[in-house]
Amino acid sequence: MALALRRPPDPSAWPTDHVGEDVHAMSGVAFEDLLAVAFQRCGYGVELAGQSVSAAGLVVTRGGWRWFAQARRQDRAVDCSAVDQAIHGGAAHGCGTSLVVTTAVYTRGTIAYARQHGVTLWDQHDLADLLQAAALTRSAPPVAPACPRCQLPMTYEPRLGEGWSCPNRWTAVQCAETVPYRALALRVVVRRPPTGGARVLTTP
Repeated sequence: MALALRRPPDPSAWPTDHVGEDVHAMSGVAFEDLLAVAFQRCGYGVELAGQSVSAAGLVVTRGGWRWFAQARRQDRAVDCSAVDQAIHGGAAHGCGTSLVVTTAVYTRGTIAYARQHGVTLWDQHDLADLLQAAALTRSAPPVAPACPRCQLPMTYEPRLGEGWSCPNRWTAVQCAETVPYRALALRVVVRRPPTGGARVLTTP
């Protein structure tokens, strides 16, 4: 039996109410609303399926197709639990395809697990593509944060699991401070939505 759904926010009013907000700093509920607005502005039907602090889901429809999108607003790499939630959510709501959308990246294990179960993964780059297609953001290169301890501009370290690290990490100081990596700076803007929508999801 499908679970109860709730209406998505107004795609015309929501951007104005949230203009300037940092996508990476949103609550799980606000991030779910952002995705709902983005899909609506791209011409899809949307219903919201749940709320939590950092994770929520939505049912996206167009032309008889139904997708279940599990939303994960977090900084750390996403684990396999998100894939399980996408699978269960898709089954509960009669969706043919499930995906996970996050502001972060995925662990290698999650990528392999999702491939095994046929779940699509959208990371922060794919999210930026969706939001730009919906005319909801303008992305910009990330600004290196300052090390909380040494006050030096941090450097990107993919070997540390997609994060920023202090340049003193590899010196005699051995500063171990790290900050989760944000590939793009994303803030909500108010722009005219695409005429006729945009196709951002593929059919099976």
